[in-house]
Parts: sequence; C-alpha cells; structure tokens
Amino acid sequence: MTAVSGEATPTTTIANAATPTRDAAAGGASRPFLRQFGGILAVASSFAFVLWCFLPYSTPNYKVRYVLDNSWIQTLHVAFERHWQFGHDIVFTFGPWGFLCGGYYPPTFLTSVIAWSTLSIVFWLGCWRVATHSFRRQSSAWLWMIGFIGIMGLPNGQSVVIDVRQVAWVLILLSLHFFVDDRPFSIPKILITVSLGWLGLIQFPGMMMAAVVVLAIGDNAILRYRRFPWIILIFIASMLCFWLLAGQELSLLLPYLSNSWQESAGYTQAMIYSDGDEFMLVTVFLLVAVTVSLPFVYAGLVRHRFFGIPALAGLGVIGLIVFKHGFVLCDYFHEIVATLSVMLIALISLAVSWPMLRGHGARAVLIELLLLDVAALYTAFSFSTCVPGQGLFSRFTESFHPTHLLASGPSLLRSDDKRMAYESYLAQIRKKFPLPQLNGDVDVYPWQQDVVFAYGLHYHPRPVIQSYLAYTPKLADLNAAYIRDGQSAENILFRVETLNGQYPSLEDASSWPELLTRYDVNRVTGGFVLLKRSTTPRAYHLVPVKETSIRFGESLNLPPATEAPLWAEIKIDKTFMGTLACLFHKPPNLYLTVYLPKGQHLAYSLAPGMARDGFLLSPLISANASFAALALADGKDDLKNWQVTSIKIFAGTTSGLTACYNSSVQIRLYELDFPRQNPTRLESGKELQESAALNQAANSR
Repeated sequence: MTAVSGEATPTTTIANAATPTRDAAAGGASRPFLRQFGGILAVASSFAFVLWCFLPYSTPNYKVRYVLDNSWIQTLHVAFERHWQFGHDIVFTFGPWGFLCGGYYPPTFLTSVIAWSTLSIVFWLGCWRVATHSFRRQSSAWLWMIGFIGIMGLPNGQSVVIDVRQVAWVLILLSLHFFVDDRPFSIPKILITVSLGWLGLIQFPGMMMAAVVVLAIGDNAILRYRRFPWIILIFIASMLCFWLLAGQELSLLLPYLSNSWQESAGYTQAMIYSDGDEFMLVTVFLLVAVTVSLPFVYAGLVRHRFFGIPALAGLGVIGLIVFKHGFVLCDYFHEIVATLSVMLIALISLAVSWPMLRGHGARAVLIELLLLDVAALYTAFSFSTCVPGQGLFSRFTESFHPTHLLASGPSLLRSDDKRMAYESYLAQIRKKFPLPQLNGDVDVYPWQQDVVFAYGLHYHPRPVIQSYLAYTPKLADLNAAYIRDGQSAENILFRVETLNGQYPSLEDASSWPELLTRYDVNRVTGGFVLLKRSTTPRAYHLVPVKETSIRFGESLNLPPATEAPLWAEIKIDKTFMGTLACLFHKPPNLYLTVYLPKGQHLAYSLAPGMARDGFLLSPLISANASFAALALADGKDDLKNWQVTSIKIFAGTTSGLTACYNSSVQIRLYELDFPRQNPTRLESGKELQESAALNQAANSR
C-alpha cells in the first residue's frame, strides 16, 4: 500500500512543521513496518497456496467405475518405476513423466513430491513476477495471484488438473516475455522455460503449447531485437535432460514424438463425442473466449505494434488447443478443462492490460473488470454443470480455507493413509473382477489394467496400451505386429468393451485375427475372456469376396453368412472442408448401422481411421461370450442371430450427409479364414455357457 503524506496548509507554523508530534512520528515509523509485514504475509500465503495446489498430499479418491482413467494413470506410474521406453515399449499421449498428472503409487510417491515441490517454486516465481509488475498495490497483486493459482489448482479429476496447469504455465511465460521482461535472460523466464521442457514430457498437447510459445518468443527475439533465440535452445536442452533423467534412451525421443503426433493427428476423427446441446456450448465458449482475450490483444498491439503478432499468435494457438480439447470429445470432463482455461486467459488479460488501462480512466478499468466478471460467471455456471452439487466459488473458497492449508503438511507425511486407500481400491477391483490364478505375464484388452495391479500380476503391455487409442492404421498395426512377432504376453484378459459407442470390433481391430490364431480361449470368467498363448499357433487368411462402393445413407446387402466371419475395409476420405473441420474443430460424427437376421438394427459410431485398416464386420461381437464362441469350432450356432445381413453408413446430421467427407464410400469385403479352437481345450464349459447367457441377456436389453 502507498502511504499518502499530508501537505502543510498556509496556516501551519514553521514550528509545527519542523516539530512533528510523537503520534505522527510513531505512525510514520509504523507504516514501513506494516508494508514490510504485509509483503512477507503476501509472499508466504501465496507460496503456501501454490504448494497446497501442487503437492500430491491428498488421499486419492478412487472409484471403481472410473477404471478407465485410473488404469492408464497407474500404468504411467509403473512405466516410470520400471523404466519402460516411451516410443518403443509404450505408445501414449503421455510421456515418461506422465505419472505426475495424478494418482498414487507407493514406489513413485516420493518422486512426485520432490518434482511438484520444485515446480511449485518455479511457478510461484514466475507468477509473482507477473503480478507485482502489473499491479502497483501489493494487495491487488496478491488477489490476482490467489485467483490465478486457485483456478489452476481446482482438483476436479485425475488429469483435469495437469491439463489446466499446463495452460497456466505457458500463459505465464508468454506474459513474462512480451509484457514484463523481454530481456534474453532473466531468472524467472529461464526457470519457467526449463520447467516447460519438463512438463512437456508429462503430456504431448502440453508440449505442443509450450513449443508454440517458445517459438513465438524466439521469433520475437530475432525479428525485433536481432538476438539469437536462446530460449529455444534452453527449452530443447531441458526436454533432453529430463528425458534422460526419466531413464529413457535418447534414440527413442524422435519415435516418441512421431507416435505422439500420430495420436494427436488422429484424435479428432476417432474421439468425436457429444454430450448435450453442443452447438450452444461451443457458441458460448467461443464468444466468451474471444471477448476476454481482447484486452490481451489490445495490450500486445499497443506495446509492440507489429512485433506483438507472435504473442497474439501464441495466445491463439493456446486457445485453439484448449477448444479442441474441450469440444472434440465433448463431455463434462473435457468441457471443464476448457472453461477453467478461459478463466485463466481472462486473468492473464487483466494482468497484462492493467498498467495501460489505468491511464485511460475509470471507464476502461470498469470495462476490463466487467469482462472478468463475464468470464467468472461463465466458468461458475459451467463448473456447477460439470461438477453437480458443487459451486465454483464455494469450491474455491473451501480450497483456500486455512484448515486445508495447514493440513497439507501433516497429510503429506501420512503415507499409511494413502497406502491404505490404494489397497482398499485394489480390493474393490478384485471383488468386482474375480480371476483364477494366472502364471506368466499378462496384458489386458481393451483397457482396465488396474485388474493386473490389483492381483499383483506381471504386466506386459502391447505398445499402444489402451485399444481406443489405436485409432490410425499405423498405431493399430504396432499392436498387431507385437502379437505376430511373439513379443506379447503369455496371458491376455480380453473384454469386449468400447468407448463412445464405437462398433465393438473396431478397437485394436488388426489384433483380432492375431488373437484368434495365436491364443486359445482358456475360460470366460471374472468379466473377461482369458486367453492363453497357443503352443501351436494357427494361420489366418483374408479371402477377397467383394469390392464395391456406396453413398452415405445407402444400404449394402452383405453376402450370405458362411463358416468364415466377414472382414471389411471401409475407406472414407475427407474433403478439403473436412480437413479444415479437423484442424479447427471436428467434422460430424459418422455412424454404421448394422441389420441382423431377426430385423433388429443397431447404430454405432464409426471412426474412419479404424475402419480403413479393416475390422471384423460380421458376426456382431458385442459380448465376451460371443468372442469366445467366435474362436470355437462349434460356436457358429451361438452366433447365427448376430450375423450382419446389411449395413448403412451415414453422418450425424439431419440429412445424414456431410460436405466433410466424399460421398462415395469404398468397401472391400473378405472372408476371415482361420482354424477354430477345439472346445475341449476349455477349462470350464459351464462358465462359458453361463457367461453366454448373461451376455445375451445384456444384448437383448
């Protein structure tokens, strides 16, 4: 706070002016002390808040129904502990430090605490530098920091936190360089850049955002200041250093980046999903995001003129990545990332524009505060929708309550509580998925690796560890080749389950023929088909049957059912408009309707990348027992009612058509010819029959 000294009036005597009273002297002496004490309190409280938000002190709130999320997070912890090589042993959108995104695993807990303690210090330094530069009053700087950190640290899910954190980190670096300190070297800027190289190895989209901001700063250094872009070298060196520190081979960094790019490029078409009135959600989001960014745009152009364009481009790319993250797979979980990120952008816009707006009078200040209120109301409404029963402001104030801050330290030391919660969760998994004793290593299809951890089995995964991510031909072929080359696990827990309503046999479709010929069905139990590596692998052949083309909305009658299942390769090409749609948002979802002998027809999502490489089209395998029957020599009778007689492909629009794809769909049909398994090899035919009855009942519902 700035003290205001009183001026002498004309009637004030020289004696009075020269001889201050004792009270005045005491008050003047107390003001510097109060300012100093206030500064210490602001530093201490804001840093404690950063630690509270970053450190993994809370006990994980595991729930069995979120097995998909918990399983991949636990896999990342195991990957770090065992030094699995990313880009070779494991292909995922998360990198070797991905376990820092959340979850609890005893062997990696101490590493997580040390990592986030270090990152907390770095983030606080950068955030404090931006706040104190933008706001004259220490109280205003403190309030801004608490708001920024609090929005970033709201614990709303396993990976939501890291998604929002990475947005906050790149916004701080962007603001530091273009609005606070454009020197080539400054301690906060170097530390933030180094930490971004580290954070980029947690999640690939975060690396892309960081790379864009670093390139924008490097471009500014070259064009405006004629300097060498040292920040680019610092970022690359940091990434290399932390890659090696995670126990990764340097030669695998490029394969990791290439595979991660494959997954990012195929994400849009494969993960399209809408939950609710998406048009309204997208429209409101874009209006709010653009509106709250205007002060940032204004400040960048006024301060840098033409040379401010890299800063605006950096913010634009951040916004685009946030938008796609929130509204390609449009559900509550992803929407909340986008809305919290918009609030962070609004707060950064306030900070960078505030020094300029002060000189434009009260009206400009009021407009900026009004924009901040718009962002806050939008975020609060979205938060209450995405997290039912919890309001944004109540959740925020609760997180900053002194009892929570004071409890974080002791809770961090109570490792027994976390271990007990973790063991309790594993016990729930064992109760839900009872398994027999297994000898040898294990893999799980399509996901749910937590079952392996719950039973203490030796996990030996395929490269793309979860089947819903093998959504391009290259990624699917990685997993198929892994089985074909004899590198896969001895035991496989197989479960027919899909994400976002995909056709059941689309996920890891290229691996299905390999599984049917190189593994034997051992039993159906515990919600899985237990596959055992065959001592005598069999061969399969794709025998061409028909090649044709249809248009969206047209029916295609399939050849009469034979002993061999029907395999299909469906080629659906994007148009130029479709390419633009994938770049900036997403094209309409595509659907495959299949017609069955008794007149039933079922509609499923159809990912073009998955369908292009081929998948089992008929019979429809929608349950575990159906997959087991497919592998058996006498299983045809069990599947006769699930033979597909005809199909139809259409877009998720009113007309069923779309300009994003060529209307002509190329289809190749094959018979999947392979030797069936002798049913006497089954350890328990009774279990198979019971499971078949249960699954058929589920399908009829």
